[in-house]
Amino acid sequence: MAARWITAGDIGSRGSWLAEEIAEIWRDREPTVLDLLLAALPQQRSTRALASRLRTIGHWIEHLPDPDAGLRDTLHRYATGAAEETARPALLALVHSRDLRSLELVLRRPSAPLLAAAARRFPDAAVAS
Repeated sequence: MAARWITAGDIGSRGSWLAEEIAEIWRDREPTVLDLLLAALPQQRSTRALASRLRTIGHWIEHLPDPDAGLRDTLHRYATGAAEETARPALLALVHSRDLRSLELVLRRPSAPLLAAAARRFPDAAVAS
């Protein structure tokens, strides 16, 4: 049902909401939910809704042992975008995905949450510099 709603335009974020609920209830569904949320990103009609979906992706992506390259590439595109309201949650999600490209971006847009997340995900990065 979530996939159908998202494909139909994710009106009122119903499909995205249902995908988030699925992840909360059934903890083994993270890969499917992330695929649904990735498909929902272009359907979001407001910056606020898009930022919310990116924050949700950032939360659930940590549960994947090896996040998909397509998902990480999409997060990278949003993280390098000009809109601060969506770039920050996308960058935080990229850090949570353990994508090395995020380290350079964190240094360009430093904030306490981003630096803390990068330190947790890449503990050896500070030693290597």
